[in-house]
Order: sequence, then C-alpha cells, then structure tokens
Amino acid sequence: MLASLVLLWWGEPGPLLTGTLTSELSAGASLALASGFALAFAVKTPLLPFHTWLFRAHAQAPVGGSVLLAGLVLKLSAWGIALAFLSWFPAA
Repeated sequence: MLASLVLLWWGEPGPLLTGTLTSELSAGASLALASGFALAFAVKTPLLPFHTWLFRAHAQAPVGGSVLLAGLVLKLSAWGIALAFLSWFPAA
C-alpha cells in the first residue's frame, strides 16, 4: 500500500487530500495502483488466504487489544476498500 500511495502522490496529490481524482488515470496505472491497495487490504481484512495472522493475533491479544483489532482495524480496512475502489479507481 505504501508503494501505491507514493505512486499516487507522485502522479497527483489530489486524491490523498480531497478523496477524489481530479484527472483520469490510464488503465494500466489504475490497475497497478488498485492491485497494490487490494493486496494490502486483503492482508488486513479477513480474506482467505491472506488473514492467517488474524487467528493468532486474537488468541494472543488481551481482551482490549482483541476488541480494538476487531472493532477498529478490520472495520477500517473494509471501509478503505470501499473508499479506494469506489472513489479512486472506479474503472479498475
């Protein structure tokens, strides 16, 4: 995701500041950036086979950490999928 964010900022800083693209990306650039975001979000959300770390994290974390993990990180990454793919990369 960091590489995709840097490439997106390098090409146009607008989406990171306003949440919308001010110019259209090429099909290849849009697909490459969307793939970087998709891989990062697949690791953070419970999507097979990328979430193998999730079971150990919930089992080893104290109750407060498990609640924060389930309530904040997982839901926020699902919201990020909707934000990134629906508003930044609609063609991808």
